Amino acid sequence: MRLTEAELGTCQTEIALLKSKDKIREKEREILNHDLENVERALGNVLERVSVLESRENATLKKRLDKTETKLAWARMEHDIAERSLHESRVWNKRFYLDMVCIGAVSKPPSDKEDIERPRKKLKNSSSDGTEGPSEPRGPPSDS
Repeated sequence: MRLTEAELGTCQTEIALLKSKDKIREKEREILNHDLENVERALGNVLERVSVLESRENATLKKRLDKTETKLAWARMEHDIAERSLHESRVWNKRFYLDMVCIGAVSKPPSDKEDIERPRKKLKNSSSDGTEGPSEPRGPPSDS
């Protein structure tokens, strides 16, 4: 079977078209590969910059953390010193007070148990409204 010239021309045109389409696809692939390489290169640069920025930021944050930890350590030491001083002061004050009680310079306050067992004395000659009234005679009541 032989092809006519018209059919042969159509076949050649189709073949040329297919070759042309193949070339177009090949060019598209080249362009896409080139673009992809550029994108990968750009992405690599961005990642590298982000890494550098993070390392600088991490270094800055680490310095801040170190400074804060140092301040915290100093504050703890100062707190401990203040606690010790306060304790020493309380001990000294208690000793001083007990010394003053021993020499009779101050009276020892009653303990909580003494307050419960022995209530404080009421004021003499006080009326129900809190004002002082006339004094009453002492001694046994007389039968009038």
